[in-house]
Amino acid sequence: YKVLVGTTADLLSSPPPIEPIVRLARLLALLVMVTDGTVDDKDYYNLIDHSISMLDLDTNATTKRLLLNTLCHLTYNIDMTIHMKNNSSLKASLVKLSESEDSEISFDAYRILAVIMNEDDIKALTNTSKIVAIFYLYFISMMNDPIQKTAFHSLLHSLKSLVQHDQVKKELIEKDFVPLLIQCAVETSSIKIQQCALEILLSLSFYKDTLNMLEQDTKFMTTLKTLNTSSELSIQRTVNHLLWQFEQKNKTLLSSSSSTCNIMLSYSHNDKTLCFQIYDHLVKDGYNVWLDRDQMHGDTMTAMANAIEKSEFVIICMSEAYKQSPYCQAEAHYAFERRRKLIPLVMKSKYKPDGWLGIIVSGKIYVDFTKHQFDLACSMLKTEIEKKQQTESIASKPLAKTTTDLSALCTSSIVPMELPHCIDVWSADHVRSFLVANNFTSLLPVFTDFNGQLLHQAYAMCQLNRETMFHSMKNEVATCEHVLPLTLGTYLHFLNALKQYIPISNSDTAQTPASMICSVM
Repeated sequence: YKVLVGTTADLLSSPPPIEPIVRLARLLALLVMVTDGTVDDKDYYNLIDHSISMLDLDTNATTKRLLLNTLCHLTYNIDMTIHMKNNSSLKASLVKLSESEDSEISFDAYRILAVIMNEDDIKALTNTSKIVAIFYLYFISMMNDPIQKTAFHSLLHSLKSLVQHDQVKKELIEKDFVPLLIQCAVETSSIKIQQCALEILLSLSFYKDTLNMLEQDTKFMTTLKTLNTSSELSIQRTVNHLLWQFEQKNKTLLSSSSSTCNIMLSYSHNDKTLCFQIYDHLVKDGYNVWLDRDQMHGDTMTAMANAIEKSEFVIICMSEAYKQSPYCQAEAHYAFERRRKLIPLVMKSKYKPDGWLGIIVSGKIYVDFTKHQFDLACSMLKTEIEKKQQTESIASKPLAKTTTDLSALCTSSIVPMELPHCIDVWSADHVRSFLVANNFTSLLPVFTDFNGQLLHQAYAMCQLNRETMFHSMKNEVATCEHVLPLTLGTYLHFLNALKQYIPISNSDTAQTPASMICSVM
């Protein structure tokens, strides 16, 4: 088998390709797909590179379809997917092929793009609605066709990656994908299709409107309760996370129980080898560490939530697999909401967090286990833990009720100050003056001792994900007594009022960016 993969890769490197060789490559890639990415061999990476290089050659439509099919199948392996992401020419080739008049070529190009694009790529595209529309058309045509069951599962696999992007999530919801996914989860006889549909719904459930829609579907909720005792452990795990989301929706965040362990490790099981080594090292050094070593079954999310509640630190083991996992997102999101001290680790070479993960770890120091020897990286991790134990940032304060003297916070701002036109030069007094003058006093506890640069960073985080930041700020305000709750209206007015002081970056202008006010003046 390994000889066959290597030989096929070598034969692909000698264009023009012979169609039977390309078909053989597709069959070998299909093996990766049907085993859910567990098949791996270094020669597959050569096969990927040669397939990519052939995409731009003047080959016939059949060969292009086979090459794209090959790459689609190989996206089932996370390491092969990362290899594709790191190929500098692939995205450009796929964007070009996505405009093909051949619908199969166009769709397969979009399917691969769905898996390998990052947040910046999505933002750079002007046709995200077109991608969603194409997926919608194929979804409708395939979902009830038993002959296309394998192809439909492959479509859902790509959609599961695409749904990680916030911009796409919104368009999927607006396109009424949720009822279709519910239908897949409730009516399909295929476990793989059901699993994919449930995982996509779990990703979408981080939007409250989607969560409400799911909860109101009686048939779906009945199915979930039945599946919660499924013999298929992967199904059971996804359902457990969904049911936990419903339970949390109506819960009020209360003050946390006192920590009984130092650290919780939040990780993807794709990265378990390195995570287990980190765990063993920390335990050896005397830390009390919680880690799900054996992928628990049953009420997994409650166990995870309890571990987060009892931990002072949550270590986020970042990788592409972590970011794409709705289970990891649920853990990280809950740790973020509970104001745990988050320490991000880079688990895969050259990995840069974006999307929801980028927001959660924004402004935090990463410990990169791929750039340093293991012992040195562990030493850096312990240093970071010790630093955070000594200095607790606002974002990591536990949710305990505090008495905030709002009048004391406002004292220095009773007489409004003249604000500089650019937020980056504001002092902490300027920030307080802005909040009081605009009647945003409920936000004073959130931005205590913030200068303009810190407030600018907070504004940027809000622009990346308004909903997450709203709930984060709302929860922080809720921990303070004698302070009015933060409403959505106040939050939106705050962002709108602050916008005029935000620098307008323009590479063609002077080095010091001007704010909107400066531009007008």
